[in-house]
Amino acid sequence: MSESALSDLTVIEYSLGAMGSMCAKAMADLGANVIKVEPPQGDASRRIGPFPGGVPNAEASGQFIYLNANKRGITLDLTSRQDYDTLARLLRTADVFVTDLPSRQAKELGLDYARLEAVNSRLIATYVTHFGHSGPYSDYKGSDLIAWHMGGMGYETPFSSVTNLEAERPLRSFGYQADYFAGWTGAAAAMVAIFHRETYGVGQMVDISAMEVVANHIRGNFATYSYDISSVAESRLKTGFRWIWPCKDGYISLSFILDHWWQMLKEEMGNPQWAAKPEYDKLQERVRHVDEIEGPLSAWIAQHTRQELYEMLSPRGISCFPVNSNRDVIESPHFKTRGFFVEQDHPVAGKIVQPGPPVRLRRTPWSLNSPAPALGQHNDEISKELENQPVPPAISPQNSSAGNSGKQDKPLQGIRVLDFGWILSVPHCGAWLGTMGAEVIRMESQARLEVGRMGMRSVADGISGVNRNANWNGLNYSKLDVTLNLTKPEAIERVKELVAVSDVVMENFATGVMDKLGLGYDVLREIKPDLIMLSGSTLGVTGPEKDASGWGPNVCSYGGQPFITGYEGGPPVNMGGSWPDYLVGTIMAFVILSALRHRNRSGEGQYIEISMAEITASMMPEAFLEYTMNGRLIERMGNHDPHMSPHNVYRCQGHDQWVAIVVGNDEEWRAFCGAMGRPELSNDSRFTRLEDRKRNEQQLDGLVEEWTVQHTPSEITDTLQKSGVASGPVMGVMDLMNDPHLIERDFIVEMQHPEVGPRRVAGLPAKFGAIPKLAYFPAPLLGQHNEFIFGELIGIDQQRIEQLVNEKVIF
Repeated sequence: MSESALSDLTVIEYSLGAMGSMCAKAMADLGANVIKVEPPQGDASRRIGPFPGGVPNAEASGQFIYLNANKRGITLDLTSRQDYDTLARLLRTADVFVTDLPSRQAKELGLDYARLEAVNSRLIATYVTHFGHSGPYSDYKGSDLIAWHMGGMGYETPFSSVTNLEAERPLRSFGYQADYFAGWTGAAAAMVAIFHRETYGVGQMVDISAMEVVANHIRGNFATYSYDISSVAESRLKTGFRWIWPCKDGYISLSFILDHWWQMLKEEMGNPQWAAKPEYDKLQERVRHVDEIEGPLSAWIAQHTRQELYEMLSPRGISCFPVNSNRDVIESPHFKTRGFFVEQDHPVAGKIVQPGPPVRLRRTPWSLNSPAPALGQHNDEISKELENQPVPPAISPQNSSAGNSGKQDKPLQGIRVLDFGWILSVPHCGAWLGTMGAEVIRMESQARLEVGRMGMRSVADGISGVNRNANWNGLNYSKLDVTLNLTKPEAIERVKELVAVSDVVMENFATGVMDKLGLGYDVLREIKPDLIMLSGSTLGVTGPEKDASGWGPNVCSYGGQPFITGYEGGPPVNMGGSWPDYLVGTIMAFVILSALRHRNRSGEGQYIEISMAEITASMMPEAFLEYTMNGRLIERMGNHDPHMSPHNVYRCQGHDQWVAIVVGNDEEWRAFCGAMGRPELSNDSRFTRLEDRKRNEQQLDGLVEEWTVQHTPSEITDTLQKSGVASGPVMGVMDLMNDPHLIERDFIVEMQHPEVGPRRVAGLPAKFGAIPKLAYFPAPLLGQHNEFIFGELIGIDQQRIEQLVNEKVIF
């Protein structure tokens, strides 16, 4: 078997929830030696499920099994001096520590960074929490629901379908999307810190806030606010076309944002008279006439099945996918051909089928090597390993081999990346790498401008131009930019010259485009044998449906997310924020850094491919495990949760004002009743225990809303947080742009753009103790660095450059 990408890393994890477990899982699945430390009572996810036969069993929880395969497990009581010393000995030789303990709890257990740095100053201590370890909300009690709604995704969900603000409250996605995305972000940031240590010789604290991670997924809105505030949606009400459409046997996800998609859709419909109006040919006018178009289009869609529509429209390049159930996804011939679902042979739960590789590395593949550990399974094994090792000295800053002086904000310096990204995911990955010091060269062409350049969203000050688009500039910072017309053979040769002096090539064109251009991996690795190349796609670059193309929000439907997201008894809905693009971009950054680390040790490059649909499916393991364990399809449940109640979003005083509230257990229920001024409810037989509250949840939600509607979201949040109950206001970008927590944590960054001046955009959702200010610089102008790249980097003389410009090769 090939060496794993991260096999030289040792990770110690102490997690009480899903965020830290997902962070460590990402590294374990690429070969890191992960030791999971649990308290004697076990990780909380052992009590989440799903369980075989629906019978709770701490050793057979589906969530725990999924998140903790490939790890070894031990139990330590960190209030015991002896057990704490055992953890300290583990940390002295570890590379990374991962926890999801909030600041106050970490200090109480002696796991704050000041204590850990004294144990091992080269340690990467990664804290993945709901609000981070700094800022005014750092001591707030959080949850996936709270982070989702405070981070802005709830305000956008359901996306482009709300017609009644009172009846359709802000909505959570199914599962633990905020927690899992925070975990992946922690993994990407921890890899950045590993490179920082290799470059500068020091460890550091990495601080991830799930609220910021969620806000990262509405990052286009931040730029829109700063570029043209009049373009920011003033309401949750539907203003554009729906994404989910009912059809003959279910639902499809269809988008025709691009004008040529609309033309092809008309042809497939037989060019009906109602669609022939010339004003419909432009997106802006179609949106203006949305009600006129949706009615007859819906009637046409309703005549066809999901598969008929998919087979009719997808081959034309129109973004159309069936809204698949979990069963549809598991039984998909495409997923079966790609071997996406894998079997974990667990000693208690038995053989279970679960989502498999969210990323595919050709040389160092994702693998499932060992089942999730039983509670304390490896206590003796790891104890013996420690006995057989000499007690290592604490590693202090004085022992570091590299100097610590000077500016240390470019851990990826010396790495060159060619970014052929299109729209969102790969460009977001490029922003991660460029901000961390890599030289990222954005490859563009005036022969076919990137969609984002063309002004699909707001432009600065209402003035159009290729350098003035809010979303593009808010996404593509920290990069250089060149223009090459890839229809010209000479341009392809220039690309190959750049490849020869680069480390990474990444692209997300339609499957096969790079091969047709003569720039496929097999060609490029002949030029640069240790090249790392990443291809992002909708469904993957292999399999019977590899040629399907489209937007991320449509692809979600193929992976099963919208089918289980929605109001109880209502239809499937799409999430906001162009989900899953920025999630995918973050995961791309993690996997590229993992591959680079392997290359640094072995000299080997490799090919990486990432399927959006597979990443989407990997983020909702509970739904698939419920089906594979028990044959049950998850039903849409709104903001509710099977393990907590109250767990919802409630109306507050004011127009369309809402607060999210989570009561995690019976003790919190009693505190909640006191905070409401209704202590008698804690002894009401309808609500005393969780099962009572779930059985009477509709009544309970009504009683809670009778209280919340009398107060503002901030009043409710303040009251409940002081009582130890997780709560937070539902916020949109208007709130978030001026939110004191995001401002104090430097999530919102002002950049001086060369054409449009100072603008505020969303930064990266990570704080680094050794990099107080990240090395941001503004998004480039189109072709801004042509002379530098072609002249200084690959050595073309000025006269030849001018000739290539005249011939529209550099164009």
